[in-house]
Amino acid sequence: MTQADSSDATTPVVVLHPSASFRRGLGDALRDRSLTLTAAPPDLPIWLNGDSRRVLVIGDGTEANMIPRCGDSTTVVVLVGDLDAGTYRRALAIGAHGLANVDADPETIATVVQASVTGEIVLPVEIARRLAGRPPPSDLVLSPEERGLLQRLSDGATVVERSVRRRLQNIYIRLGVPGRAAALKRASQLGLVE
Repeated sequence: MTQADSSDATTPVVVLHPSASFRRGLGDALRDRSLTLTAAPPDLPIWLNGDSRRVLVIGDGTEANMIPRCGDSTTVVVLVGDLDAGTYRRALAIGAHGLANVDADPETIATVVQASVTGEIVLPVEIARRLAGRPPPSDLVLSPEERGLLQRLSDGATVVERSVRRRLQNIYIRLGVPGRAAALKRASQLGLVE
């Protein structure tokens, strides 16, 4: 294939998402980017390990940990429900080339897909700062013990001691959140827990 011919080639994209209208909308957005929506082949594992460039977009917002084995020519973009630094870190560590919020508009997802194909990663500014290790604002810095408490909560621990509950309530106030779930989400966004 000559250089002139390669500009006319389109990269096939398989979107594993349960909604046909979602797939069609994303397909329309991809069309202007030399990316072509393709039906999932019956031999998907073999297709994922092919030699030509290809893209797999996976997820309905819940599969950030479900990235299949792929060959070097396959770019994987994961659709996630919650964009936080921990989600990005985990998905990139297990093989994703890019991430987008499943609720983003098709153009935004297509931009992430296109960037991933060219070896770039599109990140929300706050996520980039967290991944870069930027510390949270000084008034939100938690002691190692406080971070440990949040990490234990994140790992599923329950709290029965009254003194620990009071300590957690103080952490919630400092994080500016009403309770456990919001504290864990905020702590994850700030890179305070894994």
